[in-house]
Amino acid sequence: MRIIRRLLKLVLRIAIVLVLIIAVAYLYFSITWGRAVDRELSRLHKAGVRLSPAQFALPPVPDRENAALLYLAAAKKMQFTHDDWQVVGEALDPAILAKRSLRTFAPSFQPMLRRNQQTVSLVEEAARLSHCRFPVDPKPRPKQLPIPRSHWVSEVREVARTTGFCALGLAAQGDVVGAVRALQANLRLAEAVGSQPGMICQPVRLAIYLITLHELWTLEGAADLPPVEAHRLFLELRLDLTPDVVWALACERALTVSTFGEPSERLNELLDETGNLAPDAGKRFWIRLYNSFLGGPLRKHDELVYLKTMERAAPLAKLPYRRSKPGYDRLTRDAEHLPPWDLRTVLLPPASARMLEKRDQVQAEIGACRIGLALSIYRQRFHRYPATLSELEHAVGWPLPKDPFSGKDYSYRREGKGLVLSSWGPVLESEEAEWRSRLRERLTWRWGR
Repeated sequence: MRIIRRLLKLVLRIAIVLVLIIAVAYLYFSITWGRAVDRELSRLHKAGVRLSPAQFALPPVPDRENAALLYLAAAKKMQFTHDDWQVVGEALDPAILAKRSLRTFAPSFQPMLRRNQQTVSLVEEAARLSHCRFPVDPKPRPKQLPIPRSHWVSEVREVARTTGFCALGLAAQGDVVGAVRALQANLRLAEAVGSQPGMICQPVRLAIYLITLHELWTLEGAADLPPVEAHRLFLELRLDLTPDVVWALACERALTVSTFGEPSERLNELLDETGNLAPDAGKRFWIRLYNSFLGGPLRKHDELVYLKTMERAAPLAKLPYRRSKPGYDRLTRDAEHLPPWDLRTVLLPPASARMLEKRDQVQAEIGACRIGLALSIYRQRFHRYPATLSELEHAVGWPLPKDPFSGKDYSYRREGKGLVLSSWGPVLESEEAEWRSRLRERLTWRWGR
């Protein structure tokens, strides 16, 4: 019994010592890292960096001036069937369009156009309004910026898809001006989605652009666009996607900073989404500790590292992907050597790099469609395609865009009676030729006509 009592006293003393050590460490790191965070936040505030979600809040808009309500009404009217998918798939296939005129699809498009006439009308009406505010969480947490609900934004993407498909149907029926008008309304929709706060809207905005540009490229190759409409579209597509992405990243930084003081219930899910960072048993331990009461100092250290990492990442968002990729590669390598408790910072470099790559892919699509508009005008004038892009630019008199991935002209060549236009793609010259060619194929556009 005496030995047991001595062991219990020893265990109790060790436990008391451990508790005291943990308490002292908790206080020391809370104070040290907390002060470091405060100094960093103060420095960023003095530099004019917006770190409060309230600074990104959009002013309210009266319902009668709010385009978002019309877009959501269009989503309720939308009707799309499996047969519609089959028709659209054939109409978008360059190999099929090389053998068949788009006009031959007119009877197949008729049912879809009839069912979705109201949807297209509502989208075109919304495009004439200058303000757009999507519904947000009616009860946001304190310090949380009200951002659009994800399911609303996803529904709007399907509205854009349906409107783009209907534009093809209108062109098949000979109403090329109506088709162009519908695609222009889709471009306005993409701009409206991109103007909303939060990073959640940017992938949807880029997806809407891709949907619209895909239909526009098909339309340019399959129909003769009126020169006035083609030139108007050419000017409208003089878009720079970078400012909205930079603004969204700044907004995301403010949102993230505002939540560092509280546990994150989504860390497991976020780490799973990053693929190679899927949490193992060790990471799950740190996640549980991070979200516990004892995780306060860890969250402070994570916030400090996040602020410094974001300060390095923010300028990269203003650069083309080909120039920002080395910087993001360095950030990713640095993130791999961070302590295991800097959980949110680890997520930043790969997510931001993917967004910039996608941005420049869409920018390349925009440039290709602008060149396609010039090619459409050239074909109508000379009943053939030019031998080079220089010949096209000289004949049409429009300054053609450069490939955003290379900073040089797009690759262009004749192929039979048609043509092939391609971008360098999201790769660097130092990467392997096989990998480069596979990625490049994703940014290749063909006309068989």
